[in-house]
Amino acid sequence: MKNIFIIGANSSIALPCIKIWAKKKYRLYLLGRNGQKLNILKKELERDYNANVEIVVKDLKNQKSCEELKDEYFKKNSLLDVLFICYGVLGNQEKLLSNNDSLSDHLFINSISKIIIINSFVEYFKKQKNGTIAVITSVAGDIGKSSNFVYGSSNAMLTNYLSGLRQDLFDFNIKVVNAKPGLIETPMTYGFKKNILYSNPKKICTKLVNSIEKSNSDIYLPFFWRYIILVIKIMPKFLFNRLKI
Repeated sequence: MKNIFIIGANSSIALPCIKIWAKKKYRLYLLGRNGQKLNILKKELERDYNANVEIVVKDLKNQKSCEELKDEYFKKNSLLDVLFICYGVLGNQEKLLSNNDSLSDHLFINSISKIIIINSFVEYFKKQKNGTIAVITSVAGDIGKSSNFVYGSSNAMLTNYLSGLRQDLFDFNIKVVNAKPGLIETPMTYGFKKNILYSNPKKICTKLVNSIEKSNSDIYLPFFWRYIILVIKIMPKFLFNRLKI
């Protein structure tokens, strides 16, 4: 039985993945801010899949709360196979740029908090010489666009960190998976005008779970976002700068 620690268990992308892992008989340790939702999820997983589930309610609002996670996890568990981080906020870019406190909080939530959490677990995985660190970032981190460059920059920071970490941990048999969703129908995109590029979280969860189990690289969800981003990257800058994206 594999042990997985899911941080951001109430997120729309995490939920269908959790059900797949429950079917696979993973031991689930779920963290989120909304205790009521977590309790409902726990009962559902135990009823439908006879799953082994523990939940913890915690708001990762500062450095101390992030640093505490490792010790809190290992007080209740002796083993960890997969660390899966799946939370973030899009934010209102105009408001973020007009308030440095909000901007700092945004960067902390989307990148710095995750780096602190991962860093605290790295030594455990090194000693174990096995394991997987998987993180949901975004295709927005691949290239800065006028519509969301604040959100994109936080994901770019995390993407670069994960790339270097993957190389650093290669000799320890530790996988680092950077999952980059494109446009997904989640509360983060509520109110946005939807188009053909949007995907339902349930449609990407099987690929995501399989990649976390087998991959050691960046993955795009759905796959076609790799080619969309590639086209944008090779586009001449004088054309790119004229686009309203």
